[in-house]
Amino acid sequence: MSGDTQPSDYQQARERLKKGDHHALYHEHEAARNAYREAVTLFEQAGAKPGQALALCALAHLETRHGHTAESRSAYDQARQL
Repeated sequence: MSGDTQPSDYQQARERLKKGDHHALYHEHEAARNAYREAVTLFEQAGAKPGQALALCALAHLETRHGHTAESRSAYDQARQL
């Protein structure tokens, strides 16, 4: 058995979500946005709807803080549908 096992989509998604939070904390908005979007995709691939919803809400919150109302509403709507 090899020691270089690839992390699962779920694990990668959690890391992207943490990375998004880190970027948001340091006002690196585009990097945060990208990390949250990657987390959404990875959670979806992992079949983890709660994680997907959490990443969408984080993205929506980021968009709200920057006055991007339409993007925020879209992300919240997607999360709510999960």
